[in-house]
Amino acid sequence: MLKSPLMPCFYTSVASVFSSKIEGEAIELDSYIKHKKFGIEFSPDYTKKIDDLYEAYIFAKTHALNEVNIRKAHALLGRGARSPAQAHRPRSRDR
Repeated sequence: MLKSPLMPCFYTSVASVFSSKIEGEAIELDSYIKHKKFGIEFSPDYTKKIDDLYEAYIFAKTHALNEVNIRKAHALLGRGARSPAQAHRPRSRDR
């Protein structure tokens, strides 16, 4: 049975958590799995950046690799890190 890309994926959750931990985020895998699989809510500060990374991973898995989609994935990643007004466009160093 194929899994819908919208359903929580264990391996994508693992990748999101450990990529975030490399960047200094303080989140535990078991907490994030509970958040994604069972809908347990945590403080948005605790899950927002990891949720954005998770969505970017899912987007990358389900869309063709091209410049437009890379920019969209980058925007997904930037939502938690920058203000909403800045999140839709690359920073000057990314151009």
